[in-house]
Amino acid sequence: MEVNIQIVPLIAIGLLFLVIVVLAHRTDKLEKNYGKTAKPAPAIEKKPIRIAQNLPYHLKTNVLTKSEQKLYEALKPIIEKNNLVIFPKVRLADFIYCPKNTNDSYAWFNKIRAKHIDFLICNSNTEPLLAVELDDEYHETAAAVERDMFIDDVYRKVRLEILHLRNYDEEDLESMVVERIFPTGLEITAAG
Repeated sequence: MEVNIQIVPLIAIGLLFLVIVVLAHRTDKLEKNYGKTAKPAPAIEKKPIRIAQNLPYHLKTNVLTKSEQKLYEALKPIIEKNNLVIFPKVRLADFIYCPKNTNDSYAWFNKIRAKHIDFLICNSNTEPLLAVELDDEYHETAAAVERDMFIDDVYRKVRLEILHLRNYDEEDLESMVVERIFPTGLEITAAG
């Protein structure tokens, strides 16, 4: 049987044409099916604007209590004289941390996250130097005593001095602060 060499290219072209027709038909069929199963893009939901008057919050007239405000006013000249910075009502978790690789680090973090110090005194680079706690009548309750013991242990662990004040003499306040921050008796002044 003799094969005509001229027919081979025609057969190849015919087969190629057949493959193209089959692929085109399948593509068309896929496009039609896609249109049936495709979901339209979700519409962007417009969330209602929250009206502030429906929220139950109110602004306090002062961050500090009257006794804390009095102590703050007494501390300000000491802070300014020694080129320091004072922060009121600071959460312990803002200046004390528990490394993530510590066993139960989240539980340890939870023990300090909602607790705060009345005043945190820092150097001009905001490095914590002294925690100041005003021990009012609240500090006499059993829960407060236990809380204060735990917090004092935390301060000892991180080597941060704590100054507990109850009935303090404003004239002695500067020496109490300076002695704890600068135990060698050296004061840092604005000049140096």
